[in-house]
Amino acid sequence: MIHPGMPIVTPEPVDFPTAARRWLKTRPHKVRPDHELDALIVCYEQACAATGVSLELAITQMVHETDSYTSLWAQPPRRNPAGMGVTGTILPDGTPAGQWFDTDALGVTAHIGRLLAYLLPAGEGSGPQRRFVDYCLTHQPKPPRAVATTVAEMAAVWAADPDYVGKLTARHAQIAAA
Repeated sequence: MIHPGMPIVTPEPVDFPTAARRWLKTRPHKVRPDHELDALIVCYEQACAATGVSLELAITQMVHETDSYTSLWAQPPRRNPAGMGVTGTILPDGTPAGQWFDTDALGVTAHIGRLLAYLLPAGEGSGPQRRFVDYCLTHQPKPPRAVATTVAEMAAVWAADPDYVGKLTARHAQIAAA
């Protein structure tokens, strides 16, 4: 269960990915085919297994930030799984601010790297953790480093919403019950 004091890196219950697949595939406004949603969850499973980032946190945040992977930002060609850099701001060239990724897997890599950047000081972490952070740092805006070890601390730098943790907690409960 997600809670304010939950560490960003934590062991996982094994059935959450199955519940997440059910949740994503049964949304009435689903956009992507089931096999793409399965592949997305596999990307998260692999990234979180390699880095130790909480799979529950990462998937819950993806579901929350993208309205169950149906938002315009989650779709090709943007493939942004967590609303990274999306603020509603229009850039001088007329395009909306936000990060674009060539594949869903690269979007997941950037998402997990961003969470790790919040956790780890520069140059620290395992080899896979550093690779995820390094990829994340190739995109703007660059995340602050070593500012969060818990979900509450992450939420304070990820979102301006003071109830962000509460919303993640509620969404996590919905997914887990799917």
